[in-house]
Amino acid sequence: MELNEYDVEWSEAISATRRGIPPHTVIKAYAAVVGSLLLWCVLSVVHQFWGQWLFVLIPMLLCVMAAVLTAGTQTAYFLQVRRVPISLVPAGELPKSTISIALVSDLHLGRLKGREWLTHLVQVVNRENPDLILLAGDFVYKADPERLGQTLWPIKDFQARRGVYAVFGNHDYGVPHGEDQSSLLARLLPQYGVDVLYNEAVQLEEGLYLLGLDDLWTERSNWAKASANLPLESQWIICAHNPDTVVMMNPEGPLEEGVPFPANRRRPPLWLCGHTHGGQVIPPWLRRISHLFDRGLYQERGGKVFVTQGAGEVGASLRLTSQSEVALLEVTI
Repeated sequence: MELNEYDVEWSEAISATRRGIPPHTVIKAYAAVVGSLLLWCVLSVVHQFWGQWLFVLIPMLLCVMAAVLTAGTQTAYFLQVRRVPISLVPAGELPKSTISIALVSDLHLGRLKGREWLTHLVQVVNRENPDLILLAGDFVYKADPERLGQTLWPIKDFQARRGVYAVFGNHDYGVPHGEDQSSLLARLLPQYGVDVLYNEAVQLEEGLYLLGLDDLWTERSNWAKASANLPLESQWIICAHNPDTVVMMNPEGPLEEGVPFPANRRRPPLWLCGHTHGGQVIPPWLRRISHLFDRGLYQERGGKVFVTQGAGEVGASLRLTSQSEVALLEVTI
């Protein structure tokens, strides 16, 4: 069940910031507009070979497509902070504390976005002064391994009182296409102050644990290993790149590693995921068919699930039905 849209506050005036779009991206977008107009002129010369409706319709469609491309390209470079309050307090109990979590996913650094974009994103996150920063995978997209260290360099400037943690996503392992750069990322990220979690848990404070699950598509996700010896009555925050991981861990579903959430457990976990890009360019009705979890906050039997729209793209730096974002979660425990 998706929670009410009004539970989410969009802070445009303070946190939404436009960054300079790379010149080559602007040139490509506006070249499409100019090209459409030139085609219109050519057709006007040879229109005797076209039906009247084709003479009008085809150039109009090309111009509309070019305008959409231009708008979608600029949207991809408009980074917004999405503020979401989440309560994990069981019924009948009083809240103990609140932790602010900056959730960043799907940077996809490489062919489309690079160091300048990451520098801007780090500045936006640090301005929010979060307690904890979680990087939910897919760091790369067709990135040059020889330049990856330089591209990732701004990550060292992340500032969070309780640390910066990460899990890997499918693109980091080269799935479904690209080069497996997980080994290189595993060497670089700790040097930049990021702790990568491979199916393991860390204690953030008394009674509060962070679990990081490895990638689902590459069959590296191992719930039994991550949750071993954790107190059942403690509060768990689980970071996994792919929200389908939640389905695999559902007590109603096929579990090869056992049921992770006893039915009498008072504190269901909070799942924090990315992967979907909020659809990126896919219409909402089609996303509902293809994804159980699309974007936003959901209440499931296995806990609450939040899926961020991510900060980067694949295919092209283009967003038509979603927004590049940093999710700032105010979690009450």
